Amino acid sequence: MYAFTAVVPEGRRGTIDDPALPDVLAELAAARADAMDADTVNREPSIARKAIGWWQRQGWIEGDPTVGIERRPAPPDRTKALAENQITAL
Repeated sequence: MYAFTAVVPEGRRGTIDDPALPDVLAELAAARADAMDADTVNREPSIARKAIGWWQRQGWIEGDPTVGIERRPAPPDRTKALAENQITAL
């Protein structure tokens, strides 16, 4: 949530249960997706969702402000070693 809190303009900040927050966060995530790779963009909401789930289980909040954030498709990881059959095929 730090990354989102750091970039949400002061006038647009509200409580975590604010009904407008999911739209604001989705808009910010979409803007960041244009500037960063998918793994980075996906990591931030994933971390936030873990915290939000815990807060919900504690009864501290009811909603999920990350509900409007879509997971971005990540390119295949080409840094992994080739399997033996892939080496043979080369």
